[in-house]
Amino acid sequence: MICDNAKFHLSTAVQVYLWEHRDRIELELLPSYSPDANPMERVWWLLREQVTRNHRCRDQRELLAMVFAYLESETPFRLKDKEYEIPKAA
Repeated sequence: MICDNAKFHLSTAVQVYLWEHRDRIELELLPSYSPDANPMERVWWLLREQVTRNHRCRDQRELLAMVFAYLESETPFRLKDKEYEIPKAA
């Protein structure tokens, strides 16, 4: 599991859960601020570039529909760069 320094990763409940399942979970701790090391940041960046920036939605419902349609497509998950290659679903 990749853990950045998000507050919910540091909560007591999460810490207890991770300790109780330490034999099944391997942690990868990221530095305090490391968007380049977190593959999910690339998905958020693409979502912003492709959907939320300069949209012309009439309301939030329409914008959310566009966001969900984009995330349900395979497009944002075909990311590849020098550090990560995210495998396609079988």
